[in-house]
Amino acid sequence: MKKFILLFLLLSVFFINSCNIQPISVPNNRIYGTVNCNDGTSPVGTIVSLETVSGFPISTFSITSLNGSFTFNDLSSGDYKVYASLDVNADGIDDYSGTYGGDSSAVLTLFGGDTLSISITLKRIVVNAYKPVGSRNR
Repeated sequence: MKKFILLFLLLSVFFINSCNIQPISVPNNRIYGTVNCNDGTSPVGTIVSLETVSGFPISTFSITSLNGSFTFNDLSSGDYKVYASLDVNADGIDDYSGTYGGDSSAVLTLFGGDTLSISITLKRIVVNAYKPVGSRNR
């Protein structure tokens, strides 16, 4: 009986050590910051989007203040990207766009209890519309 108990304890310890038990992530991280336009346009109406690195949307924030501030609270630890866009004339097409990290968006890595402050500068999107010079009817 002693051999059985000893074998059971030994196998239990081996089994517990071989399990990859991860702690549960507590969503206590925060990202906050400001958005501004590179030409002085008001950031009111800018939509700031938070996504995982793989592109899974987490949250959006609509900027309603002239100072362009936004906040994402209660985030789990992990890697994120932040995007922002602004449709000035409400035609459904973004007039300004930007990401944290500039033209090549940077990854924000959050650990337990992190608070990160970021700034995003929106740049005007230039759209070259095709205009025909004239018709060539023969």
